Order: sequence, then structure tokens, then C-alpha cells
Amino acid sequence: KPGKELHIIGKLNRAKPVEYDAQRNANQFTFYMIDEKGIEKKVIYNNAKPQDFEKSEKVVIIGSMQGNEFIAKSLLLKCPSKYKNNKPAKFGSKKFD
Repeated sequence: KPGKELHIIGKLNRAKPVEYDAQRNANQFTFYMIDEKGIEKKVIYNNAKPQDFEKSEKVVIIGSMQGNEFIAKSLLLKCPSKYKNNKPAKFGSKKFD
């Protein structure tokens, strides 16, 4: 759907390069993403690379297709919860008054 604004949810394809060179162009970041239907596209985000991008579980991009590439206006990350594996085994019987 060229030219139409889309919201796409997917994950980073870790087998392909993430390109960001802050000295050459601090406002361009590219990566490959696979959406929930299994379609892979190169994404160009004209902004700085978000911190901990490679640790993200899911990526939400908002933008549009231009040719074979997705130009993202906005990018949101869902990172793994730091509490995921730190659940208490069980609560004690102590009462608080």
C-alpha cells in the first residue's frame, strides 16, 4: 500500500545488519524487520537508533512504503521485562497491620 500510513508490528531480523553510523549520519538508522505475517522489509528510520534496540522483543513502526523499503516516522519498542524471571517463589504468611 504505497503512500498509505501503516502501523506494523514485528520483530528485528537479527540475521541481517543493523546499520547506524552516528558520525556519518546521526539521523538515519536502518534494519530489517519481519512482520506478524512473515513478510520481511528493510526499514529506514530517519532518527537516532534507540538505546537497547537489539534487545527488543517486538518493534512497532509507523510510516509508509516507498518502493521496496518502509520509511518509519515513528518507532516503538517492546523490551523484555526485567521482572519476567524474578517472580517470588511464594509469599510468606507474615501479616501487616
